[in-house]
Amino acid sequence: MRQITLMETYLIEILRSEGITNEEILTHVAERRVNEFEKYHESFDFTGLYVMEDYLAEILHEGYQVKFLTMPGLVNLLRLKYGKEPEKDYLKKKTAIENLTLDKAEKADLETWLANNWRIDEYKDTISIVPRYSQA
Repeated sequence: MRQITLMETYLIEILRSEGITNEEILTHVAERRVNEFEKYHESFDFTGLYVMEDYLAEILHEGYQVKFLTMPGLVNLLRLKYGKEPEKDYLKKKTAIENLTLDKAEKADLETWLANNWRIDEYKDTISIVPRYSQA
């Protein structure tokens, strides 16, 4: 699984959350038209997608893993990817996410992209995402 940065992840997931398909992303990159994506998030530089061009199709179609994920980054990705909001859909603790409910496909997806500095603890009907203090 290819690892990408949190910023690269944001570039992809902001577009996906706006309904932009993988093929539309690839077409805009190939045609050097990513500036058209600025309407979705003015403060992001979508030209960063050009840097990923050689492996962008692989990431979009096969998935990725975030290299290192901060708590704010985790909260943002849960919102972008699954529409999950803190205190509404899960409890956000200082260093953990608790009582999160995901369907099977979402959980499988989370297991793919979640950075190695986090682990998933499963309970009866919910999951928690907690820091992994040892990466051994």
